[in-house]
Amino acid sequence: MFRKLLPISIIVLMLLSTMPVDLDSDHLSENNSTIMPSSSPVRIQITSPTYIMSADEVVTFSAKLYDSVNSEVAGNIIWSSTNGTITDEGTFYPWNSGVITIQARHTNLTDEFNITVNPGIGQSLEISIATGQVLQNNILTANLIDARGNPNPTDQAAWSIDGEYFGQGNPVWIPLDIGSYQLTARLYQMEATSTVEVVAGSPYEFIFANDILVRSGSPLQLEPNLVDVNGYSMDTTLAGSQLWFVENGSINNTGYYYASNPGVWNVTVSAGPVSGTGTIRVVPADATASSLAIIPNDDVYYAGEMYELASFRTDNLGFSGLITPPITNFTVSSGTLSQENGRVYWTPMTMGVQTISMDDSGFISTTSVTVEHGLAIDTRIKMTPQNLAVGQQSTVVVQAYDLAGNSWNVNGSIEVLIGNQSTLVSQQDYYTLTPDSVGAFAVRGSWFDEVSGILFESQSIEQVGFGEL
Repeated sequence: MFRKLLPISIIVLMLLSTMPVDLDSDHLSENNSTIMPSSSPVRIQITSPTYIMSADEVVTFSAKLYDSVNSEVAGNIIWSSTNGTITDEGTFYPWNSGVITIQARHTNLTDEFNITVNPGIGQSLEISIATGQVLQNNILTANLIDARGNPNPTDQAAWSIDGEYFGQGNPVWIPLDIGSYQLTARLYQMEATSTVEVVAGSPYEFIFANDILVRSGSPLQLEPNLVDVNGYSMDTTLAGSQLWFVENGSINNTGYYYASNPGVWNVTVSAGPVSGTGTIRVVPADATASSLAIIPNDDVYYAGEMYELASFRTDNLGFSGLITPPITNFTVSSGTLSQENGRVYWTPMTMGVQTISMDDSGFISTTSVTVEHGLAIDTRIKMTPQNLAVGQQSTVVVQAYDLAGNSWNVNGSIEVLIGNQSTLVSQQDYYTLTPDSVGAFAVRGSWFDEVSGILFESQSIEQVGFGEL
C-alpha cells in the first residue's frame, strides 16, 4: 500500500513547490487584518471629521476598539456628550456653543474628544448691556442669537437712546444722570429694545450728616451715605463689611452707637479701601443744673460779630456739657438772635453793657457783657457845632463807624481844602476851627486803621456864616 501512495505524494510535493511565494504572503496578510471577535479590546479611539463646528451643523463621530497587538476588534460603543445630543451611531447634534466633550465607552474603556461649537447664524438681536454707571464710560454691546439661543457679539448694530440716534458698533455712552434709559439696537431687519438702569459708580466714600445729635445715655443708629466719586448715592452694602470706630461712647459693626460723655466726638467707618469720618454731638440728658455759655468766652464782644449761645448743662446721669435750647428760650437787650444748623447765635449791635438771658428746662441764667464797636467800614468829619460862623470856635474830629452804625473818634489828620489853613489848629487828638471869613470851608480827613490795614479818607464842606456883632 505504501509503495502505491509514494509516487502520488511525490507528484503533490512537486506541484506545491511550483506555486509562487507572494500568494502565500497575501493570504497571510488578509488573515491578519480580519477583525477577531474572540480578542479582548484594551483601548478605544474616537475619530472626528473636524475640530470646530457651528450650532447649526451636525457631525458624525466614529470610534474603534483595539486589542493588545493593536488589531481592531469588534464591540458595542456607547456614546455621550456634555451638551447636546448624540445618537447610538455617533451623530452629534449641538445645543450650546462652547467646548463640548464627546465620550465613547466600551465596558470600562473610554475615550474623549473636545470639539468647539461656535454660535450659528443669527436669528434675532438682544442688548447685552444690563446696567450703566453715571458719568462713566459705558460700552454699548449687543448679541446675535442663533436658532438654539446661543449669543454671538456683534459690532454692527445701530443704536438709539431714548428715541435719539446715538451711533453704530460699540459706541461709548456717558450718561449724565442716574435713572432709566431706553436703548434700541437695530441690525438689518432685527431690532431689540431694553430699559437700562443707570446707577452710581464704584463706592468712593462714606458721607455723614452734619447735624448728628444725641443725648448722653441714649442709643443712635448711624447711617452714613455711600457715594461714588461724583457724589451719587448707592446702597451702603455695596462697599462690603463695615468696621466702625468712635472717639467716645461705644459702637458695634452695624453702626449702632451708645452715647456717654457730652461733647463732639469723631466717628469713622471703613469698608476695604472706602472710608468716611463724621462727628457726633452728644448733649446732656435731663438738666439738674444749667448756666448760660457764650462761645467764645471773651472779656469783650464786638458789634456786628456772631457769637454762639448755649447752655452748659449737668444732667441726671452726672454728665456735663453744652446743649442748645430753642432760640425762643433766649432774650438779649441789644442785637439780633439767629439759628443755623441747630445752633443759636447772637449778633450784638450797640456798644456798652448788654444783658443776655436763657431758660433751660426752667433753669434761668442771666449774664452781662461789654460790647465794643466792630471793624471800621468808613470815616466821616464831624464839626461841633456844625453851623459855622466867623469868629466862632468849633471842634473838628475824624470819626470811624462800623456796620452796626456805632461811631467813635479816631486820631486822624485833617487838612483844609477850601478856606484859611491857619484857622484850623491841631489839639493832638482833635482840631479847633475859628473861621475868619464867610463862604465855603472844606476839609479832608485821613486815618489809617492798623487793625484792617486800610487808609480811610473823608471830606466835608460847610458854609461859614456871619458872626455875632
